[in-house]
Parts: sequence; C-alpha cells; structure tokens
Amino acid sequence: MGTAHDYLLDNTMTFTHIDTALKEGKRVLVPVHGQLTVAEDTAEKKAVYTFYFEKDPQDQWNIVMID
Repeated sequence: MGTAHDYLLDNTMTFTHIDTALKEGKRVLVPVHGQLTVAEDTAEKKAVYTFYFEKDPQDQWNIVMID
C-alpha cells in the first residue's frame, strides 16, 4: 500500500467502546468503535477499526494490522 493511506493519520479518532475480541487462527481481532474527525471537516463520523494482534517469537502480543 505504500503511502496511499497516509492521509488517515491527519484525522482524530475518539474511541467510544471495544467489542468482544475474536480469535482467528493465531490472531486475536479486537473491533474498536469511535467518532472519527476528519481534518478540515466539522462533521464527526462513526467509525470502526479492527486491531489484529499476533504473538511474536518472544511470546509478546503485537499489533500486526489495523483495518
């Protein structure tokens, strides 16, 4: 993807709640809901991001993807 989605980093996400975590193979998926404020836009938008966690070789959980 390169830098195609870098503009998303200019936005503010206020988290409102976290859904139940789900296990998918070796990953744990955590859906997070919130209000997204887009730069140069006064309207807040509802948004949901899913955080994907996996254990590394040292058995520590890491975020491997946000969708």
